[in-house]
Amino acid sequence: MSIHKRTGKKGVAYQVRYRRENGEQASRTFSTKKQAERFEATLIVDDGDIRGLTRKQRNTTFAEVTRSWLNVLGQRHAPATAKRRDQILRLHVLPHLGHMPIRAIRLSHIREIVASWECEQMTAATIRTHMNYMRPVFKLAIQDDIISKDPTTGLQLPPLRHGKGTILDREQCRTLLAAAPDNYWRAFHILLATGLRIGEFMDLTIGDVDLQKRILVVKESKTETGEREIHLSENDVEVLRQQIASLGQESRQPDAILFRSTEGKKLVYRNFAQRVLKKIIKTTGLPAFTFHDLRKTHATMLVEAGYDPKVIQQRMGHANIETTLKFYAQPTKDRLQAAADVATVYLRQG
Repeated sequence: MSIHKRTGKKGVAYQVRYRRENGEQASRTFSTKKQAERFEATLIVDDGDIRGLTRKQRNTTFAEVTRSWLNVLGQRHAPATAKRRDQILRLHVLPHLGHMPIRAIRLSHIREIVASWECEQMTAATIRTHMNYMRPVFKLAIQDDIISKDPTTGLQLPPLRHGKGTILDREQCRTLLAAAPDNYWRAFHILLATGLRIGEFMDLTIGDVDLQKRILVVKESKTETGEREIHLSENDVEVLRQQIASLGQESRQPDAILFRSTEGKKLVYRNFAQRVLKKIIKTTGLPAFTFHDLRKTHATMLVEAGYDPKVIQQRMGHANIETTLKFYAQPTKDRLQAAADVATVYLRQG
């Protein structure tokens, strides 16, 4: 069984060739490829693939299985993760596959989708994230005996390229804080002092701060428990005290968002990056960096101070210490030079 593209006087058509149950060869022609694919999905793919399936099961679309998967998933994802998941499905996956019977989806279709994502200049990491929300749908379809094989099996994804990013040194951190607008310098201080993910930072509420215990609670983190505590210095506590006081009457509301825009609204990543961060970089001449680089800078501070990797892992909220060591904790020039001097000191005579 196969689909063949035909060009004739009436334009392009798509012919599905297949074999009837009695062994006779047959074919049907459709004006669009989608119609041909839908018909193909109702036919016998192999000896044991379709027997026992109802007509409804044969025509079940990827979108229908996706809805079932989301129902099964329930509340397992934190609100921020669920929002991002639904956005990826709605904007990047369902437009390609949603209309198709899930039985009709082949590896070639997935390859075409990945190629289109690459044309949109998506990073390899982003493409992998999209695939992570696509594969569970096929897994559920297999469990429900709608399909027998995951069509993403054997798919080769673009290789990951792990850049070191930009790690700010002491002077650059001070330059950043000095150049930040009055409404934002405390935000950059806390980002550098805690290593929070930007999403975690923007979701912080007053109730997440315990000034007396000097603790910041991250409730919707990526850790297995979904929550972690970050200990604060006296300086950090004073910065947060000032920030809370700046909120006026709302400072007594535990659910009030802690850091806001100049308009008093919750921070929006794109606006925060474009209108604040990039403007600071342009006016100060600092090397280009991202909010994620501030997180890496914090991890590097901890390495420079000689903290145990397990301590750094817990503070950063990493599930695996390999992530901490490989991508975040970058050795500084001072530490590298100190390592070079170790042998000289050790071997010095007298």
